[in-house]
Formats: sequence, structure tokens, C-alpha cells
Amino acid sequence: MDRVPDDPDSIEAPTDRNDQKARFSGEIAALATAVLGGDLTRRMKADYADPDLSRSATSLNELIVSIGDNFSDFNDAMAALAHGDLHGGMRDKHRGAFGQLQKNFNLALVTIRTVLGERGSDQFADKAAKFRRMLAGFRSNGTAFGSASPMKNRGQFLASP
Repeated sequence: MDRVPDDPDSIEAPTDRNDQKARFSGEIAALATAVLGGDLTRRMKADYADPDLSRSATSLNELIVSIGDNFSDFNDAMAALAHGDLHGGMRDKHRGAFGQLQKNFNLALVTIRTVLGERGSDQFADKAAKFRRMLAGFRSNGTAFGSASPMKNRGQFLASP
């Protein structure tokens, strides 16, 4: 395989079937390693002369995009909850295992709102804002979250008026 001298990432696609299979296997291994490490931005090149390999690479890329989009939605919903938003929830757009997770997340929000009531929901939002400011203070002072954990006194923090 020849590299273009000015671009180390540019690889001329091999046309030999065995070379293509070897490259495909290497890219799958790299993709799997990245995904297992939490990197959902990695993609395979789909420029294979063999149409089956190209289709498979494209399908794997679409799979990773779909998983990344689902996780992004859940991350946004969890971030809103961490910021005290008990009214956000998630739209009914997820399917399968992600759909079940979405339904359970929305049910958990409804349960929390019901248990806390409107006044309790407002207090939850206020406490979440105070907790975020406290964490920001720990981070800006260079204190690691785990070393002087504000959760040590969480009962006192959460119970304060």
C-alpha cells in the first residue's frame, strides 16, 4: 500500500482481495477498540473495491452513528436532570433496548416529580444549582472531586433548607 507523502492518513486502497480483507479486519479491530474505550467518533473507511466489504464498513459506521446519537440524547437528558430539570424527559424516538431505557428514564422523572410535588421539584432544582456551584468551586480550586468528596456530607447538604 502506498502512502501519499504529504498526508500520512491517506492510504491508496488496495485492490487485491486478500489485502482488502486484511485492511478490513484491521479497521474492524481498531473500531472495536475505540468503541470499547468509549470513542464513538471513530469510523471505518468504506472505499473498498469489494462491494461487500464497502457495504459492511458502511453498515458498521451507521451502527456506531446510531449508538452515538442514542447516547447523546441520554447524556443530554441526564445533564438536564443533574441541573435540576425534572420536567424535560425524553421524546419517544428510541427503539429496542434504547426505547426501554428512554421509557424507564421518563418514568423515573414522573415518579420523582410525583413524590416531590411541585414545591419539592422547585427545591430539587435549587439544590442541584447549589451543588453545581459547590462542585465548580472544588474544581476551580484544583481539588479533585474524589479527594475531598462533597458527597461525604450529602445528607446534610440535601437536607439543608
